Amino acid sequence: MSAEAIVLIGGGAAILLQISHPAVAAGVARHSDFAAAPLRRLEGTLDFVIAVVHGNESERQFVTKRVNTIHRSVRGRSGDIRYDARDPELQLWVASTLYYAARAAHERVFGKASSADEESLLACFAAISEVLQVPAARWHGSVREFDRWWDAELASKRAGQDARVIFQQLRYAAGAPAYLRILLPVVWRIALAMLPARLRREFYPEWSKRDRFVAELYWAMVVLVYRLLPRRVRTLTVAWQLRHVRKTMRRERESNRQENGW
Repeated sequence: MSAEAIVLIGGGAAILLQISHPAVAAGVARHSDFAAAPLRRLEGTLDFVIAVVHGNESERQFVTKRVNTIHRSVRGRSGDIRYDARDPELQLWVASTLYYAARAAHERVFGKASSADEESLLACFAAISEVLQVPAARWHGSVREFDRWWDAELASKRAGQDARVIFQQLRYAAGAPAYLRILLPVVWRIALAMLPARLRREFYPEWSKRDRFVAELYWAMVVLVYRLLPRRVRTLTVAWQLRHVRKTMRRERESNRQENGW
């Protein structure tokens, strides 16, 4: 399941779920340039997730080092909220949103997966949580355990002021290429449609039947086309992204050689 390109469609919903945690939203609001450079940030996220789950040891180490370096500087206080990107509890929430969104997107296209497949996908995201410095004992022992934990955690999440500002920035993404800005209204309708109704209204009170129709129309077309594709096509994203990771690794090594006069 983790190699299917369709799971990436859940990325927008995962972002909104992540920033529904006030400490995550505070860190993103004060340290992220996602709205200014969405493609670069998206590419970095895909590099990380795919290299951790599908890459070799050197590729995993490379993306792990990059993420940990970035996270070291993401800490501070906003009002009475303290945030630290290295906080295991925050990263547990982040990794869990990625699993939730990936499973939901896959289920939307293929229907409910077998218990074995769901547990296998959960194990993939355990690897991501470990890289994010979540102790192994804190990850969910089973899908049933995850679902209980998720329902309890979700009840306390809100789209606060930081989260709503971030969402507005992402909706319009002034720094994005023109073609991407054209797609954003559909992208965010899909993301919002995947949220629980309460959170959806908090992020976007104007949500209407028309918005729901656009999201449902998109899914209808995706399901029709995607299920007809051979699996080797549906999983090409993994090969493409790993190729990008290797190119980035080579560029960085070359840059280090030049800086050190090798």
